[in-house]
Amino acid sequence: MKSKLLFYFLILPALFIFSYAQDVSFFMTPTCDGAIATITGDTGGRFTFNPTPVDAVTIDPITGSVTNGIPGEIYCVEYSISGSITVSSIVCFMVAYIDIVEPSPLEACTDIGFTEFDLSSKVTEILNGTVDVTLTFHETYSNAVNNINALPLTYINAVANQILYVRGEDLVNGCYRIVELELIAVDCLDSDNDGVIDLEEDVNENGNLEDDDTDMDSIANYLDDDDDGDNVDTIVELSMEGGRTMHNFIDTDGDLIENYLDDDDDGDGLLTIDEDYNNNGDPTDDDTNTNGIPDYLENGVALSVDNLNTSYFTIYPNPVNDILNISTSSQLKNQLSIAIYDIQGKLISDTSYNLETTNFQVDVSNLSTGLYVIKFYNDDIQEIKKLIIN
Repeated sequence: MKSKLLFYFLILPALFIFSYAQDVSFFMTPTCDGAIATITGDTGGRFTFNPTPVDAVTIDPITGSVTNGIPGEIYCVEYSISGSITVSSIVCFMVAYIDIVEPSPLEACTDIGFTEFDLSSKVTEILNGTVDVTLTFHETYSNAVNNINALPLTYINAVANQILYVRGEDLVNGCYRIVELELIAVDCLDSDNDGVIDLEEDVNENGNLEDDDTDMDSIANYLDDDDDGDNVDTIVELSMEGGRTMHNFIDTDGDLIENYLDDDDDGDGLLTIDEDYNNNGDPTDDDTNTNGIPDYLENGVALSVDNLNTSYFTIYPNPVNDILNISTSSQLKNQLSIAIYDIQGKLISDTSYNLETTNFQVDVSNLSTGLYVIKFYNDDIQEIKKLIIN
């Protein structure tokens, strides 16, 4: 008998595997110390930071809520859903931030330590262009935090120098920030009525008004109505604003020496006192090009050309760090003295040299960084230049 070989074919239905992409979309709404996550795609995922912050901010992995964040700091949150594959998306946000600034001190004149301060005068400076923020002033930090006991805008200080706390609150989200405002009660005695109070006439800041004499006329600055001796009264060289106790910093030639202490206000090489072209003792009424700017404030006007052409000295580099190179005219005699003064007019050094060459060096490495005046002189000539030490 022949055997039969039977073949059986098993036909199985085809197996199809279906998958679909998870929707991991979401957004973050910033709060005062973090943010709230809102899922707009599929739920059931987990939230983490990516990258992980180094501060104490925290995140709820289920809800995505962020807390303990730093105002103004940017954090990135990742939302992930795991399945046959893991998909995720990342959203970055910045914690709500009130962009107000800590203001400069508010000063007011008094001779008893207590006076009225106009707090409203600092509002624009504090807001710094920020909108939708309301400001309140408080005597204590606790009051500012709790937004209680706000002060009137016309305020009499409780102590001579006092710190107030300014609360800036966002009208949209209710977040707030607190900055400090320093109140300073200033003794505004101005003995020489030159517009600079006596306290500011202590140029070297040593507490002694008697040793500040910029123009070296033996009259202390606080008693001298022309501190730099340029025949332009100090009060004319200032720009005063009503209600201010400290004068504006006016420096026409940008040499960091205020005009009222600068004997060459426009930096044209001619002393202000020498730009009195009508010889009436008043440089303020000389305007040779009739453009409305006095010649002593305009370096494009210099009629005394001869004075500029007779310079006997060249110094370099200027600014200088340690060694100052000096070139002299061959017309000079062998003996020369060099005096260096600080900006307050205090003599720092006065040394005599026997010139054997027209080029020599002076070591200035012992001078502190700042502005100085260097004077070259002998029996026949005297020349003054400004020197900057880096």
